Amino acid sequence: MVTRKEMSSRRQEYANSLTRQRIISAVYFNLKKGDEGKERTLLNIGGNRNSSWIFYGSQVPQGRSNSCFISVTDSTEANMDSLQGKLSDLERKYSRDNSAKVAVDISGGALKAVHDGWEIYSYSPENKFMKNYNQGMAGIEAGNIMGKVWENLEWSIFPYPYFEDANPMIKFLMLNDNFFLNGKWKIENILQRAVSLCSLFSADTTRDQVRLDLSSVLTTAIKSGALVSRGGFITMPKSEAGFTRTFLSKYMDYEERLGKTTLFDFESLKINY
Repeated sequence: MVTRKEMSSRRQEYANSLTRQRIISAVYFNLKKGDEGKERTLLNIGGNRNSSWIFYGSQVPQGRSNSCFISVTDSTEANMDSLQGKLSDLERKYSRDNSAKVAVDISGGALKAVHDGWEIYSYSPENKFMKNYNQGMAGIEAGNIMGKVWENLEWSIFPYPYFEDANPMIKFLMLNDNFFLNGKWKIENILQRAVSLCSLFSADTTRDQVRLDLSSVLTTAIKSGALVSRGGFITMPKSEAGFTRTFLSKYMDYEERLGKTTLFDFESLKINY
């Protein structure tokens, strides 16, 4: 039985993940847009329980390479050391250095410090307002991208892009295209559609990895009772609000019974359809 406190915590975790994903989706849309987008290479899209990020490279005049790390975090005060460590790991992995650094804080609170070398934005989910605290730190290109995100957060590819450690409910939004698909569907058709789109809007991830991961989410949702499946078909929900509660309750409880402790501590549970 899920207590009110547990459900409140799960809802808040999902709400934060949803806000971060909407911003990351808008960043993705704007950095790949236009002629400039053709010159940018997505190197990594990732996240953890508190932050999400995009790391990309581009060509600048005189043939020099450039890279930028754009992150969205629940709190810059709590998570900047972790984000700096992740950036250092990515720079080593992709042989980059001196990357531009952007962090968007979605806590909605007043920022207490300016972090050295970082261009910091504060975003309030309640009034959907974004403020820049130290404009120009990340350079012109990243500033232009964030300016477009700031102007219209709805210009995005939500619920994409895909990355492996996204909240499972976000992955479900990819499986049903943000509740666009409802009613009875063949499971294999759902998977094929989602894998194609997630593979297109991702970075440094193979199609087989995406399929295995999404198959695991769908399988867990079925085994937990969050979704109904019969004869190779699955019934997609019509009500977002009602299903979100069901998913956060049943999916999470099923994972915990398997010995997991958070939305992000799960292994693949592949099933062949």
